[in-house]
Amino acid sequence: MQITHINFFSGSGMWEMEAAALGWRNLASCENNRYARQLLEKRFQHDIIPDATSADARQYRDIADVITFSPPCQPNSTAGKRLGADDPRDGLPTCLRILDESRPAWAVIENVSGLATVGDGLVLRQFLRSLENLAYHPVVLRIPSAAVGALHRRYRIWVVANADEKRRTQLQYGAEPTIQNQARDGQSYRVANALRRASTGEGNLVRTYNGLPAGLDTYRNQRISLMGNAADPRIIRRILSAIDRTFYNS
Repeated sequence: MQITHINFFSGSGMWEMEAAALGWRNLASCENNRYARQLLEKRFQHDIIPDATSADARQYRDIADVITFSPPCQPNSTAGKRLGADDPRDGLPTCLRILDESRPAWAVIENVSGLATVGDGLVLRQFLRSLENLAYHPVVLRIPSAAVGALHRRYRIWVVANADEKRRTQLQYGAEPTIQNQARDGQSYRVANALRRASTGEGNLVRTYNGLPAGLDTYRNQRISLMGNAADPRIIRRILSAIDRTFYNS
């Protein structure tokens, strides 16, 4: 079988590149930034959706196996006002709507580490509860880039969620499911255990670039912005690889 994948809030397409490296088929990407969307169109042949907030994900129901998200970090970042759900850029409700419409077997949501503390943790708790109401078992990981060899910490929150088929059936036929804590023998927990290699480390991150001088490099600022917002592809690779194994070992 060939695992199918969609990425929303794609940025420069890190999720898509790692999925393709595993032999997965990317069905679509979604990005509203014009420069990033042009980059995605050059890199990939699949559909590029221009806006996640208006995307109709029902067309991917029973088609997409894995859907990944990197929603805007500004509502949760310690560098901003930390308005959480009150920030109009908050993408977590869009993630939930898309999952409700498409119902993939797996979902991964990546964001800054501030997601764990914004609103005294209430934003993340409510998001996890909403995932459970959609019949997913979520596991929260806090992994730094230092865990995969970087010279800086760069902690990120990774929510890895696996569909609970029994509870999904209950929802489909109108039964009221009971929200439970994640089962330790669940798929999400096994994937999380495979990824618990987070280490600590800190060093200097120096932004450098090669090529044209800044005055002649029209897209330098856009590229730096994309790199600054991008998730570490080495962590993405480990998460997707762990999910990949569940399709063949279940």
